[in-house]
Amino acid sequence: MDYYKLNAFITTVLLFILAFIPIIKDRNNKLYLWLSFFNLCVAFWQLDLFLLRSVQTIEQANLVSRILRPFVILSPYVFFVFVKLMTRTNINKKFDLFLFFITLSSILLNITGIGFGGCKYKEGYGFIPLFDIIYIGIILNLISGMGGGILLLIKKIYMPDITSVEKKQIQYFLLGIFIGVIGAIVNILNISGLKIYPIATFGLLCYFVLITYSILSYNLLNIRVLFQKFFIYIACSFIIVFIFYIADKYLFILLSNIYYKIFLFSLIVFLIVISIEPTFRFLEKITHYFLFISYYDYQTLLQFVLTRIRMIKEIDNILLEVLRLSSDVLKLKYNTIFYFDIEKNKYRLFNLEGKKEEFIDKDNALIKYSKIKKDVFYFKKISDDYNYDLSLKSEYKEINIKELYEMLKKYKSEFCLPIIINNEFMGVWIVGEKVNRNIISQEEVKWITNLAFQMGIIIENIILFEQLLQSHRFATLGKMSAAVAHEIRNPISGLYSFIQMILNKKDENTVNRFFDIASDEFKRIERLTTNLLSLGHATKLKKENANINELIKQVSEILSVNLKKAGINLVEKYEKLPVIKVDKEMIKQVLLNLILNSIQAMPGGGNIEVGTKVENENILIYIKDEGTGINDEIKDRIFEPFFTTKADGSGIGLTLAKNIIDAHAGNISFETKNGTGTIFYIKIPIE
Repeated sequence: MDYYKLNAFITTVLLFILAFIPIIKDRNNKLYLWLSFFNLCVAFWQLDLFLLRSVQTIEQANLVSRILRPFVILSPYVFFVFVKLMTRTNINKKFDLFLFFITLSSILLNITGIGFGGCKYKEGYGFIPLFDIIYIGIILNLISGMGGGILLLIKKIYMPDITSVEKKQIQYFLLGIFIGVIGAIVNILNISGLKIYPIATFGLLCYFVLITYSILSYNLLNIRVLFQKFFIYIACSFIIVFIFYIADKYLFILLSNIYYKIFLFSLIVFLIVISIEPTFRFLEKITHYFLFISYYDYQTLLQFVLTRIRMIKEIDNILLEVLRLSSDVLKLKYNTIFYFDIEKNKYRLFNLEGKKEEFIDKDNALIKYSKIKKDVFYFKKISDDYNYDLSLKSEYKEINIKELYEMLKKYKSEFCLPIIINNEFMGVWIVGEKVNRNIISQEEVKWITNLAFQMGIIIENIILFEQLLQSHRFATLGKMSAAVAHEIRNPISGLYSFIQMILNKKDENTVNRFFDIASDEFKRIERLTTNLLSLGHATKLKKENANINELIKQVSEILSVNLKKAGINLVEKYEKLPVIKVDKEMIKQVLLNLILNSIQAMPGGGNIEVGTKVENENILIYIKDEGTGINDEIKDRIFEPFFTTKADGSGIGLTLAKNIIDAHAGNISFETKNGTGTIFYIKIPIE
């Protein structure tokens, strides 16, 4: 088999495919067009080498060489123009003219045949072009065009305005050139008669793959990652080939039976399959140690950052902390977020520079473009599209590309990504260049993307919690409104009845009595309103000297009619108590609520025991009934606002009682047994 011809054919086909990829991606991009033209020239160059090895006569060889050699001559010039466009460098016109003159002269000499020396047959290689005047032009072209292009690339690396993506592109470019030069040297050595295994001609293919990848992709692999993957795949391939080589040389030859050979082959394949993954991981671990010894464990850092921001409950502070931590981890010099401000209906600037508030409108080009893309996008691509006048592309149909370019340039953007909360666009994160101007790697882009996603979930949870809290507030307000309506309805109904009666009565004593009752009802409404308002505020006390026993007696007198109607006997057991400072009216209200609850819990009548004593520098009041008790299911909820099991209850009595006792630095508790009654204990400290 002619391996030289096979390699030339495979490389030619793949180069033609590579030539059309940039055009398919964007045929309006001037840079992509020149890249395609360059790939096409070299593809025809490789086709020339393949056909020269395939033709049978000298006439055929001369014809092929004259037709295809112009593409060889054009290659260095096209490369130079392409690099000039890529680096956006203004070159001295004299050098441009010099290079163009050499290229054009060589092509004209080839067409006219004046400088064409023809081809000759070389044993073991096929037909090769003779070293003629045109070859001298090609060499001058290579030195001028390729050399000039390489110098432009190196110069660009050290320019202060270069972005990390541009720097990474040039690294790939130079790596590709190095590999391509090796392939070209092999071809030249073959033409000179030195036989070298032709696998090196694939260097040309590697060269163009790297160049095309570096130009078309804005999220390039770190060069170290590229070397790591290249080494691992080559090593794994070598191991597999070595295993089969040993098997073929020393094992298969010992087996005469074809079935034994098939069995041995299957066994080897099985062993390779089960061992290739552990081998791959082992090589990955070894290469990672040598190539990435100073690199971060980004997964651990991500968990650290997320742990920090989960402790923050304000969205503004989360955004600032994310900016601070991501800047520390990636050593970012510029780091900015624009997040939607609901009150302003604009996007607010967040950064670590502490400048005054800055906002951008919804129709800002950056916001509109981020909404359209919904994914990571790179400043280098926007810059290329802007500089190569591609504002008419469909993705910029509603975007002012100049405004977008200027905005990203202002914030030193390397790449941007949208901030999505609950499937809605809420802002854009502009990741700028590093302090040391190093490249932002693909792993770091993924890290930022993961962080933005997790941050979105955390912010979404905060928003949901706030919405839940707001719903709870509205629900509480609704319950409070119902409670107020319930409590006020009765006195208002009474007042209405009194007014109707006053209109029909002329007796002065009756009128005065009705006015007294109406006054009491108004006071009741006022007291109820005050108590309801106190639910949401600290209870204000008007303390004065009081004897708790006397306060209980006053309450029992007020409730005497209620007790008699319910058939309940109030048993009072008082011990001698010291005088203490309390709010008399509020303590009476607590006692009133608790005894009324006991009365309502004993529809069949019975005894309610009320007593007092001194216990551990506290005055203890207890109220014991013989009612139905409190169910275990609701024990923990009886002090909640508006919680009630009564059809006509307001659910605020026990809440008010607890608030009042808490305000006295006391304690209220209870013991209950379902079906046998409840005891409430009130402890008030003796000051």
